[in-house]
Amino acid sequence: MKICFTAAYEGRVGLREEYRVIIKHLKRLDPFLEEWIWEKKRSRGDDDYRDVYKNKIDRIRRANVLVAEISYPSIGVGFEIFYALSEKKQVLALYLEKAKNQASETVRGIKSRYLTVKSYNLRNLHELLGNYFKCVYKNLDVKFNCILSPELDNYLKERAEKEHTTKSEIVRFLIEEEMKRTIQKSYNDFS
Repeated sequence: MKICFTAAYEGRVGLREEYRVIIKHLKRLDPFLEEWIWEKKRSRGDDDYRDVYKNKIDRIRRANVLVAEISYPSIGVGFEIFYALSEKKQVLALYLEKAKNQASETVRGIKSRYLTVKSYNLRNLHELLGNYFKCVYKNLDVKFNCILSPELDNYLKERAEKEHTTKSEIVRFLIEEEMKRTIQKSYNDFS
């Protein structure tokens, strides 16, 4: 599983120990987790800002899960959460129990099957992450290739545009409906 971690750069001083402990736990699950949070800020030109943006987007696209520490307010972290959710990535937003009033009300108010918001302390962090990732492993969407005729592809494109969704969501919905129908038929045959 590929994990992307984000947190407010400005929070790294007051939350240094929390960031360090979160990263330590996440590295057990993903040894290639990047520790970009400790880099020094430097003055940047427009090209550098574009590179920062592109790198963050690329990291989120490659990840299965985004873990965001939201105890310190950050527009950048909020954007990364929004982007990950728009890409249908699982997101775990963590905030310190003692920082509840600082943690983003906007993020805490989002209702999405892809977002989990949890308060933590250093004593319960290990268990909280363990429980979260056990659940994610079981429910992580699986990707596969599907070869379709042009007629089926056109149908999916038109329906997806009409419903403002993706072709994958349409296929998932159709399969779920077929599963419900099959389960109901099996139940009726058994009765």
